Amino acid sequence: MKYCKQSKQSLTAASDCRTVKYDKPDGWPCAILALLAASARTPTYTVRSSLSAYAQGPQPRLRHGYSITLGPGAVHMNSTFAPAATYWGQYQEISNYNTNLNVAERLWAAWYAWMQNDVLATGIMSFAMHEIVYFGRSLPWFIIDSLGLFKQYKIQGRPPLFGDGMLTDISLQNKIPSVREQWDCAKWVLLSHVTVELPQIWLFHPMAQFFGLSTSVPFPSVLTMAYQIAIFFVMEDAWHYWFHRALHYGPLYKAIHKIHHQYSAPFGLAAEYASPIEVMILGFGTVSCPIIWCAITGDLHILTMYVWIILRLAQAIDAHSGYEFPWSLHHFLPFWAGADHHDLHHEKFIGNYASSFRWWDYVLDTEYTPEALKRRRGNPASTKKAQ
Repeated sequence: MKYCKQSKQSLTAASDCRTVKYDKPDGWPCAILALLAASARTPTYTVRSSLSAYAQGPQPRLRHGYSITLGPGAVHMNSTFAPAATYWGQYQEISNYNTNLNVAERLWAAWYAWMQNDVLATGIMSFAMHEIVYFGRSLPWFIIDSLGLFKQYKIQGRPPLFGDGMLTDISLQNKIPSVREQWDCAKWVLLSHVTVELPQIWLFHPMAQFFGLSTSVPFPSVLTMAYQIAIFFVMEDAWHYWFHRALHYGPLYKAIHKIHHQYSAPFGLAAEYASPIEVMILGFGTVSCPIIWCAITGDLHILTMYVWIILRLAQAIDAHSGYEFPWSLHHFLPFWAGADHHDLHHEKFIGNYASSFRWWDYVLDTEYTPEALKRRRGNPASTKKAQ
């Protein structure tokens, strides 16, 4: 048994964990310093307030109690108890004793510690992130359409893709959505987000944590996040292809998918303009693929999930933008789908079912492009597949 002379704390050591118990609430700094000094010798440390019944479940906030888990170069603030009454107070406390963390990691840890409810903290952050990214990424396309910019790059309204023709102002004007159309679309999408997606987002944290999702700091490396997100893109693309193709089956199309095809010339905000059933079906692929990965490997951080969702939202919005630029990604990655791939799907209502890549449509002969049509001229049976 050892004591800290300044606050007369008692230290109890174990082979794999050290627990500091103290009687005076204002004596916690010395206890933490004692643990940090011993961090090189033990893999994990747990500091708990003697005022907390942490193991018994969530407790009300106490001004001078908190729980924190430390590892080699890592810190996890458990949100059950917090010593500071404000978010920035939490940030300052974490910054004072965890100099190994960068600013983003300190902000992250302070958020969970200040909220004191991990489900609530994740739910608020997830929904806010989704709305900011979706409407924020759609805003540039709204401005471009409203001001009539980049007309030469508008996919529908330029000379016909499969024949000769001239671009006319009338044909182009008919393909650019009006401000009223975009506003009506935005209201529908926002209603869908609140009534359909918000409950799913709220349930995500407990479900994902059941499979081992991490919310601690430090964050995973960029390389780890990159290869996991690449896998998610491949998994989601397969999910999207098969379920999207199924939604084009007669009764399913009429009952579910027809709403999304209301706009034959899509625009950014229309990416998630769909029936609630379709939002749940296709959105489940975006969320379930990382959870499946987490269940199999036990290695997934929620930050990786957030970056994945941000990239997936940006991809979906750009694919519905209605513009094809010389610098569009598919010019550099030929297997990337892009706006020209999905725009044809909305215009012709057939083929091009995949979300991110072209290989499913190519291999299964459901691709609808000039090159694909040329291949099918000598094989009429292939034309039926595209439908």
